[in-house]
Amino acid sequence: MRQAINSLEDFTVTIEFDAWTSTTGQSILAVVLTRLGGESWLLDLVYIFGEAHTADFFSSTAIATMHSADIDLKKINSIISDEASNCKLARRLITQELEFSHVIEYRCMAHVFNLVGGSITKHPSVKNYLDQVIKLIGIITRQKLLAKAIFDEGGGRVVRPVPTRWYSTCAAINSVMRIKPVLGSLTDRPECSPELWLPILRDERLWLALNNLKTYFDGLSKIIVASECYDSSLGKSFRSFLDFGYSLFHDLPQSKPFLNVAKSAFVYHFFRTDIDLLLAAYIVDPNNRVRWLTDAAITRGMKMLARIIVESSDQFDRSSGESDGNSARGDDDDDGPFLEIFESEFMRYLSKATRRTEVIEDPLNFWKRNREFLVLKQAGVRLSCCQSSSANTERFFSALGRICSPTRNRLSVHSMANMLAILVREPPSRPSRKKRNQKLVAATQERSEEDFGSGELGGLLSELSIGDSDNLPETDLEDDSRMFENTSEYERFKAIIDFDQEQPGPSGGQARRSRLSVAERAERIAERISFRRGEL
Repeated sequence: MRQAINSLEDFTVTIEFDAWTSTTGQSILAVVLTRLGGESWLLDLVYIFGEAHTADFFSSTAIATMHSADIDLKKINSIISDEASNCKLARRLITQELEFSHVIEYRCMAHVFNLVGGSITKHPSVKNYLDQVIKLIGIITRQKLLAKAIFDEGGGRVVRPVPTRWYSTCAAINSVMRIKPVLGSLTDRPECSPELWLPILRDERLWLALNNLKTYFDGLSKIIVASECYDSSLGKSFRSFLDFGYSLFHDLPQSKPFLNVAKSAFVYHFFRTDIDLLLAAYIVDPNNRVRWLTDAAITRGMKMLARIIVESSDQFDRSSGESDGNSARGDDDDDGPFLEIFESEFMRYLSKATRRTEVIEDPLNFWKRNREFLVLKQAGVRLSCCQSSSANTERFFSALGRICSPTRNRLSVHSMANMLAILVREPPSRPSRKKRNQKLVAATQERSEEDFGSGELGGLLSELSIGDSDNLPETDLEDDSRMFENTSEYERFKAIIDFDQEQPGPSGGQARRSRLSVAERAERIAERISFRRGEL
């Protein structure tokens, strides 16, 4: 393992860490190394039962694991975990202790998307309906004859929503919607106890509300699936997040029930991401064409790109002990000339990116082979290597759950780690890995152009729900959220993302209203940016 990792290119590997508790109550911390494309290495499993799950403990454990594995620190590009306060602080402590000033640390995007759904479910008007869903699921679960009858009639099994599981709310709503016609056919069967669930079945407001909520949760599930693919980068994941937001603000009828709740949740969690880093990753993904970004957003992303390049160069200089002629910064310690070159390259890249019409299948390979933007390339390669989620660690935990069963509750952590290494050790080229990746990608395109028109997320959310929103009572139309678009948080959001901004058409032509040319925008941005080392 050590030889395989140390043979990789510099700044290409991501550290993931997370804690997990088995069904038998065993608490375990996993430290995993991954690379974009699916390669994963389990560095260590640590038994942490009885230990305080503090940031200091997590960081010291991860650091000890890195030292014992003897991994070349130049290979490390980024650190990712969920956004629990101990994990967030642990990421920072790891970078400080190991002098990882060059390492990019950020939160898992799949967790962010799941939290958007969680915020929607907590709204009182939504929670009332989901409580009814949970009640119906509980009735079906307890009534075995009813569950069997539903299954025999083709209704399948119902799914109970679990907040920590990424798809469970969407799965619960879809499973209940799927069994509604089946329940209608069982009302005259006494053994199915219809007196328990018939009032819920006859509540048309509930089913109308669920049909509307299904629109939002199906959209969230789609971007979660996209973010946990093996080849999903930060830039690609952030683009899917913005696609979801564009659908909320433009594609859906603005009178649609729960829309303001979904908008509020989207904007709230938008500002709880690593926004400057995401803007930088979004900019250097050539397929994004810098769409929807305001001048202020491009400025913030540009400064983050400069910071990444400077810190990468500093790490290179420290590790090599000197700068050679191939260094982008040269032999001069002054960053002034270096950043002037970067600024010039960025403006040329910005001009080309906004006019790009072809699709770049592999943005990472695009930057690796690029010979035009030699300074910007450093940030382009590194950000293209940043995975969007910590799903690889979750996959290890799924495998660990099959190993650490109640009938094998005396396995040592060392034995678990060895068995887990055997279970998951397979090259990315193996057919099984390819099939899993293709399955995830296919899931994101499950309802394609023939269903949605354009085939993009906007088409999914544009589907009109059955019934009329006016049939829902006033409380269900988020009366307390009507003024959302007048809030200060929404104003902050519009200063970064402008969904009304002119976009290149399919053939590169202009769409929507006329605005400043690319050259004029670049000139304005350049005038506002002052690159001094202290500001980075």
